[in-house]
Amino acid sequence: MSRKNPPPPAPMTETETARKGRDSTQSEPQPSAFRPETPGAEAPDAKNQPASLPASERVEKLLREIRDLLDVSARESQYKDFAMMRAAGAVLQAIVVGLLLWALSDAFFHAGAGAILVKLQFATLLQLGALTAFYLSEGPKSS
Repeated sequence: MSRKNPPPPAPMTETETARKGRDSTQSEPQPSAFRPETPGAEAPDAKNQPASLPASERVEKLLREIRDLLDVSARESQYKDFAMMRAAGAVLQAIVVGLLLWALSDAFFHAGAGAILVKLQFATLLQLGALTAFYLSEGPKSS
């Protein structure tokens, strides 16, 4: 009687391969692709290494995950978080520019010196507020 060979197992997906790698214990010895299993056997050829393929796929998957994590980290480090103080400083800076232009137009149209000085003093006060907001938005400096 001839004995039929069982059908080969279905190929495992990447998640099954990763799960098997996580769940497997060290009690099962893994054959080495670089050493012969028996003393008289020769090292296997590159085309006779199907057992090393899942390991290489796992390594590729892990390397892809590491690369993706590094890409995300690099992308996040390019941009600063939104700082409310920085936004307040930008608004104050825009008001300062408006006040300076208003004071300049008053000087051009021969308005009273008192009105021009009040606008310039208010612009100076707001400029100090804007600089303070920009300084506070940077946070503590590590030395």
